[in-house]
Amino acid sequence: MALSISESLSVQLVTAKRTADLSVPAPVPTHNSQQTPAYTVVLSQAAQANQLSAQGQTPSAIAAGLGISLSNANLDLGFVAAKPAESQTNP
Repeated sequence: MALSISESLSVQLVTAKRTADLSVPAPVPTHNSQQTPAYTVVLSQAAQANQLSAQGQTPSAIAAGLGISLSNANLDLGFVAAKPAESQTNP
């Protein structure tokens, strides 16, 4: 059986109507809070520093963004300052 143009148009209209009938509006929150605790994740300072580092930020930019010193940012990122070399004197 061959479809005529009018038959194919009616099939498209029926399909479009069915799709429209199945759409469901987004649920409306029942509370007035700004943030839902279930969707909030609190990261530690070290985790925030690591996240920013993974995004390509430098330690100095991370320190400025988090409001911490560069040495604290380096510690959070796992950078350990080398001990100063001891002078070797032979008596």
